[in-house]
Parts: sequence; structure tokens; C-alpha cells
Amino acid sequence: FLREMNAQLDPQKVARFDTWIKSIADARSRWSDLKENQPDFGPNPNELVGRIAGLSPPDCVFLSDVGQHQMWVAQSLPIRGESRFLTSGGLGAMGFGLPAAVGAVLESPDQPACLFVGDGGMQVNIQELETLKMLGSNVLIVVLNNLSQGMVRQFQDSYYGGRHYSTVLGYSSPNFESIAYAYGLKATTIASVEEIEGALVEISAFSGPALLQVMLSPNLNAFPKLEHGANLDSMSPPIDE
Repeated sequence: FLREMNAQLDPQKVARFDTWIKSIADARSRWSDLKENQPDFGPNPNELVGRIAGLSPPDCVFLSDVGQHQMWVAQSLPIRGESRFLTSGGLGAMGFGLPAAVGAVLESPDQPACLFVGDGGMQVNIQELETLKMLGSNVLIVVLNNLSQGMVRQFQDSYYGGRHYSTVLGYSSPNFESIAYAYGLKATTIASVEEIEGALVEISAFSGPALLQVMLSPNLNAFPKLEHGANLDSMSPPIDE
């Protein structure tokens, strides 16, 4: 069907998208992804993603698990050169990231990989650290640790009066740097974007998989967000805000 459709199209009659592309560029300049989150402490997650990507090789395979970090990565990850971005979109569940990283390095063993994962998703398939260690894969695992089930906590704030059952109350996460050491991985922890470059230099000296734990504010949200019952063009918070 697509081949036949292409044969029928007259290039002179096909609408150009210059106006639409310009409107996207204008919106990007007015509403920077770096302004979506102003944390009360710790790094801005959107800035963090961009900085790590900028320090990664141009052929890096980027992956994300599922949660707030998935939104931040989708917003702020620049795709350049031979890099790729593997994510489950809205179809996957927490725990997707580590097995997907295993698949990526098995398919392209010569390409470096960088996985962004939350503290909740990391605990779902954490045993796959042993698989990556066994494979000797060149994978950087960036754990964005906000000490909560952030996406569900955000829903609880929006619809359930901030009752944080099983997301903050009754939930905890381990020190993933210590967990990584237990699996034989090089690891370190940072709490600011200024520490990123030094941390990456430190752990890149170690062959095989490595883990970077980033401590984030538990109060961060993923914005813009479609609220329940709203139209797609009415994201929250409103544009005027």
C-alpha cells in the first residue's frame, strides 16, 4: 500500500511542513525542558539526562525503564550520530529496563549502552545485574533514586489528597551503590549535576557494567501531564503557568 501510495503522490502537490516545524521550534525556545522541574534540592532530572547524554559516545544505545524518569528521558535525551533510544512507551511495566539492556548488548555487543532507571523499577529485575556482569557488557546504569514510587506518588497528590500509601509510606529502597558492589560492579553516588563528569570518569576506568546512583528530591513531578478527564491540548500545568 505505501509503495503504491508513494507512486501516486505528486511532490508539487504535497503540503510542506515548514510552518509546523517552525511552530515546534518556537515552542521549544519558549518552554525549555529545563524549566519543567525546579527541585527543592538535588539535580534537575532533565538537565541530568542531557548532561549524561552529552558525555556519552555518539553511538550509545540509551534505554529507560518505566516511571517518572521515562518521561524526563523522553523529554531531554538528544539523539545524535548512531545513538538509539529503546523504551517501552506506554506498553511496558516497571522492570523493563535491565532485561532490555541485556538484549541491546547481545544484539550490538560493540556499542556502549546507558540505562536510565528509577529506584522502584530497578528492584523489579535487579538480579539481571548478574547477567550484565557475566556478559562483561559495557553498560552504564543510571539509577535516579528519589526514594519513592514517584509516578504513583504524583497521582496520589493529584487525586487522593497526598495519601502516599505504598509509595512513600511503606516503601523503601536500598543503597544501590552497595548493591552494585555486591554484584562486582564499579559504582558511585552523586547528588548534583556538577558531580556528573567526575563520576563518569571514575567509573569508566572500570571495564564492564557500572552503576551511577543519582539522589533526587522525592517531591519532583513529571510535567507536562494529562490530567484525568482533560483533553490532549489541556496538559497540566496550564501553559500560562
